[in-house]
Amino acid sequence: MTTIRFVPAMYGTNAGGLPEGSPEAAAAVARVKAIMAKRTRSDKVKPMPQRVTHGRFADWLRRVMETRGDTIASLAATLDVGMSAVGRWRSGESTPRGATRLALAERYGVTVERIEALMREEEQAA
Repeated sequence: MTTIRFVPAMYGTNAGGLPEGSPEAAAAVARVKAIMAKRTRSDKVKPMPQRVTHGRFADWLRRVMETRGDTIASLAATLDVGMSAVGRWRSGESTPRGATRLALAERYGVTVERIEALMREEEQAA
């Protein structure tokens, strides 16, 4: 006889296992299917927010990273920031601050003033 096992914390049951074909097992499977159906309903899915057009700094950063062969992970490790921060810079959602600007300038051989000029152009375009 096959036994269907459910994780107690996930499905709210402390039964060690339910025999396949039993009314309890059928009811448990129906509950799980109902939960899964609610989770995958297309009307519950939120649309992705529209990205703002990339600014000059974001375009520059993507180009220079590609030219140097840097990945988001490698640049994040070099600058000691999170990968999500680098991803936001590349998408134009945010820009680096403070000492990170200096480290970025040193990494790519430009001045901090050049990076700040690109950021100002990006803010003016928005």
